[in-house]
Amino acid sequence: MSEMEQKAAENARSFTSTSRKFGSFSYDTNNNIVAIVGRDLKVDNLSEDGGEPYFVAWVDGVQDDGFSHNEAVENAIKRAKSTTEE
Repeated sequence: MSEMEQKAAENARSFTSTSRKFGSFSYDTNNNIVAIVGRDLKVDNLSEDGGEPYFVAWVDGVQDDGFSHNEAVENAIKRAKSTTEE
């Protein structure tokens, strides 16, 4: 393996081994939370045309809602945390 190939392989290993902290968020271009490291996330937009925005989110199967995408996610995270503490 050439030196250049060795460096490329080393860079690939360091990229794939990069770890992110459990519970950290990934965002889309609209700044909506679209993934949580180590957790399951689903969000449905149930807003009606011309009505108030309304979202429902599930984090690890625990449901909550909110008037924005991120509010619903954050509420579901809080509820999921409170159910594990009981």
